[in-house]
Amino acid sequence: MLFDRHQVITANGVACESYLPSDQTMARFNHNTQEEILNLFPALREDLGNYGGAVRPLIKGRETLPLLAAMAA
Repeated sequence: MLFDRHQVITANGVACESYLPSDQTMARFNHNTQEEILNLFPALREDLGNYGGAVRPLIKGRETLPLLAAMAA
């Protein structure tokens, strides 16, 4: 789901994040889907950063290893 800003919603009692446009995620969509998103949010044609930030902190790949190790312990 795509809203006017990134959101956390509840689906069947589980917190889920809405779609957050980025270079990586947009590149995975076909041309028609990209155009639909860009037509809904024209400012994204200039810069995908115009959508706004993530509602939750984002972690880098290198930050996941200590978290995974702690979860496995």
